[in-house]
Amino acid sequence: GMADQQSSANGKAVILRRDADGHFWANAMINGKSLRMMIDSGASITAISDAARRDLGLNVDAGFGAFVTTANGPVKVERITIQQMAVEHIIVDTLTVVTSPQFGDTNVLGMNFLDQLQSWTVSGDRMTLLPKAE
Repeated sequence: GMADQQSSANGKAVILRRDADGHFWANAMINGKSLRMMIDSGASITAISDAARRDLGLNVDAGFGAFVTTANGPVKVERITIQQMAVEHIIVDTLTVVTSPQFGDTNVLGMNFLDQLQSWTVSGDRMTLLPKAE
């Protein structure tokens, strides 16, 4: 829930609390709508479910079908270019994500988002996302 995601006192970092399932979850904003996403530093690219893609009104990029390797084996995906994704006040412009009906209901915030930050750290049950200095 939103109580598990907050801005730090200095207003720069976003702090996520580990969920009971052991994962860190972020509420990302895409096209003005919130999408709950599991943080996965083992995923090279951000991935959203096909249902989330439809709910957000996102169209797949023409001609970019591909396969990615997941923990459950290869999955056929389609690419989407998101103009802007935000987690609190941290904004990433022009982010490539993939989508597939095989992803089920899980949405994953991967390394291509985390790489846009100055840093991300985990200490105990807290994950801190620090945006690049402007």
